[in-house]
Amino acid sequence: MSYPPPHGSWPPPGYGPPPYYSQPPAHEYVEEPEPLDNRNLIVLLAIGLPLLLLSACGALFFVLTDDGRPEARVGETVQTQVVEDSPPDIQLNLNPPADGPTQQP
Repeated sequence: MSYPPPHGSWPPPGYGPPPYYSQPPAHEYVEEPEPLDNRNLIVLLAIGLPLLLLSACGALFFVLTDDGRPEARVGETVQTQVVEDSPPDIQLNLNPPADGPTQQP
């Protein structure tokens, strides 16, 4: 028993030797590719560069005109002041701990 012959061209497209392609005749018109469109780059630069320059000038202005923080505030007490006259409230115990547990009466 044999199979019936396949319908259509044999071998199916995609199988078999590659077809032979020739160069198009010289008298046919070949379209030239269009030049690259740079509109996106132009719009990006037209918006981005002024914003970049504006923000850089603004940052420079604020840095140069800032007087800084005053060293001492008048009328306020700062909690982080160091007072040299009074000893610290907590003393460090430099004695090593006892070997055994101690019980207090």
